[in-house]
Amino acid sequence: MDSNMTEKSMEKSFFPTYVFLCVANLLLFMIGIRLFAEQFSLRHHHFSELGNIRSPSGYPNLPSQIVFSFQMLFNSIFFFQAGKKIYYSDCRHPKLYQGFCRSAGSGTLLIILPYGINNFVHSLGMIVLSVSILVMNTITFVETRHKQNDSSLKTVCVLSWAMLLVYAVLCGMDHPAKFAVQKPAVLILGIYILAASPYIAKLSPEEAEVSLTNGEEQFAETAALKKVMDSDD
Repeated sequence: MDSNMTEKSMEKSFFPTYVFLCVANLLLFMIGIRLFAEQFSLRHHHFSELGNIRSPSGYPNLPSQIVFSFQMLFNSIFFFQAGKKIYYSDCRHPKLYQGFCRSAGSGTLLIILPYGINNFVHSLGMIVLSVSILVMNTITFVETRHKQNDSSLKTVCVLSWAMLLVYAVLCGMDHPAKFAVQKPAVLILGIYILAASPYIAKLSPEEAEVSLTNGEEQFAETAALKKVMDSDD
């Protein structure tokens, strides 16, 4: 990608917005940890503990729970709003991306329910959120791969999926290491979001509609030309 294209991509992309998302979540996590009913250990506590009604030792955890619920609500609103404004340049399936963006928002809403009340619903929300973000960013990688060989994006893509699978296996085995692995998994996911976001164009609804129409017309023309060439053969 040349410098002009990079500058345009960064200027009109979701990169600044996703930087704000990551920084806001980092600050809210720090506030939640500070308000947690007992000393929070990155090696021995899940982040979900911050949103539980009581701490593992049984202490009331209302202040941290309020911050955690607000954080998840903020993330949900963000993803639902982003789903209305995103569009991949030259992407043949923008609505697929938008669908996963909205599923990420739905998953975040489920996470608000403390796992102490319903662990299945809370865990389902975590799975839906994580998989939705990874799928969205993987679509970004696949769509941009033909334009340039971005090895760094490919590396982060592989690491993100690997960390998610390792964390899922550890949770399935109820292995004590799951608590420690969760933190680098979340970190890699955040890095992946930032690495992929420059390729996501932020357009107005009118611009998105024009881009979508042009993209569908271009795809239809390419398919028709290929059909003609195949029939000539």
